[in-house]
Amino acid sequence: MNSLLGSFAETNSQDTCRRIVDALDALRIGVALYDSDDRLTYYNTHFQYIFRSFGMIDDLSGAKFRDLLLCKLNAGEIAGPHVVNDPEGWIDRRLAHRRNPSAGPLDERLADGRWIRISERALEDGGTISVYTDITEAKASTLGLQEAVESGSDALAFWDQNDRLVLRNNAFVELFSLIDKDIVPGVKCKTILDNAARHLFETDDSEPEAWSDERHQLHFLPQHQESWRHRDGRWFLVDEHRSRDGGVVTRLSDVTAIKENELAMMERGTTLAGTVQQLEMSKWIFERQAAEHVEALEQLARAKAAVEEASASRSRFLSIISHELRTPMNAIIGFSEILKKELLGPLGTEKYVEYADDIFSSAHHLLSLINDLLDMSKVDAGKWRLKKGDIDVGEFVRSCCRLILEQAISCSMKVETEIPDECIVAHVDERALRQVLLNLLSNAVKFTRHGGSIRIVAALEDNMLKVSVSDDGVGIAQEDQSRVFRPFEQGENNLDRTHEGTGLGLALCKSLVELHGGRIELISEEGRGTIVTFYIPQGEDEKDNIPEPAQLANTA
Repeated sequence: MNSLLGSFAETNSQDTCRRIVDALDALRIGVALYDSDDRLTYYNTHFQYIFRSFGMIDDLSGAKFRDLLLCKLNAGEIAGPHVVNDPEGWIDRRLAHRRNPSAGPLDERLADGRWIRISERALEDGGTISVYTDITEAKASTLGLQEAVESGSDALAFWDQNDRLVLRNNAFVELFSLIDKDIVPGVKCKTILDNAARHLFETDDSEPEAWSDERHQLHFLPQHQESWRHRDGRWFLVDEHRSRDGGVVTRLSDVTAIKENELAMMERGTTLAGTVQQLEMSKWIFERQAAEHVEALEQLARAKAAVEEASASRSRFLSIISHELRTPMNAIIGFSEILKKELLGPLGTEKYVEYADDIFSSAHHLLSLINDLLDMSKVDAGKWRLKKGDIDVGEFVRSCCRLILEQAISCSMKVETEIPDECIVAHVDERALRQVLLNLLSNAVKFTRHGGSIRIVAALEDNMLKVSVSDDGVGIAQEDQSRVFRPFEQGENNLDRTHEGTGLGLALCKSLVELHGGRIELISEEGRGTIVTFYIPQGEDEKDNIPEPAQLANTA
């Protein structure tokens, strides 16, 4: 029996614990747990299936992480010339990535053609948990689409509904890149147009800013074509179409030869018949480009459908696993509570009561994680249905504060509320809004120092319910603020975490607020505190008119 079962032995519920281990063994992903000395302490069945060389070893427990890397190398499982030519360098790079798991997941190609995504996370006790997922199919779709995009000589770019760059080929990068500006996915189209107007293309008599603004307006049309002249003398035909998913596809074709012929014919007074012939040739070129464009769009649509199916499968998987784990976790909580309260008689040794209390606390933490996973899977799957009703905002806020007041008082924290004297009525889903506010208050208590203060402000402004939670706690570093609303992300560095948590709280808050048609914003300064504010529109005519982020003073 592995160590995971042994840790729950005191609960007299080994059958329940065995079900949890069986659930982990049934996963289609590999899971491995390493201690602070980087030795393997737990792994599920699929871990040995992913790396075939591990399947030939009866028991991997106690193996060092570096030794496992050598085992894969010696078995020839890792593909790529960088591994064959420099195996020690590959090991050093893997160890460096492991010491900095916040750099993101790592995609590793195996010799049998499979692709494995490795996600690692540091634990509070100095150990590491690693998750290994087979992404071969998704990788094949991405590589196939990239090859299709790179097959032509035209500069090609795809933009999402928020006008951010999703995909571009090398020709587009070479055309628009500047020495100090790289073209990377996520950059806004307006940013690229501003750089192009200032440094790359002729704007005629227009100011660069005016030229960029006009091009940006044309960018949002269902379809448009125009010619741009590069400062090196080349001419480009710009052809843009709106895709079926609401994004935009941009193609720039080098038509310098055609343009120069047109200018030469105009200078020589070429006959109308010659001009028509040149136009017919141009039309043929444009039709060929349009056919290539349609093919690329179809490939993009297929890849998008595959990603959406993978996301739906993940949500279903989380929902099923969470439901399966919640029943045994409730049993563990119940039995451990009986033991720690000694309801059936004294246990005989004080240590048993201490162990039962630790099991009870840990099980409650795991049950909270399971409930958060269930809620996230419901939102992702579009199965969370809002049940709106009228609430008294003042009484609602005060009731939420009462739930965290005891915890705040135990830490000598001061909790203040600022609510107008008159009754404020809001039309919301009370359960969802309560979960949002309690998550924000819980975070404020967790990350505020002993003797600090927490402030809750609620108001109705311009048909918009505005609720703000501020604290004078540790704050969030500027470089971490962009990722705290993503699932499983936290403001603290993974290697220096001092507070337990799953990283689902703020992500769930954001999803529930956006489900109401609202928005959430965060202002924080490391060492001075954090302000989190959310807005929920009130009235049908205000749902699509959400204000820009307020310029809040940092009162923390």
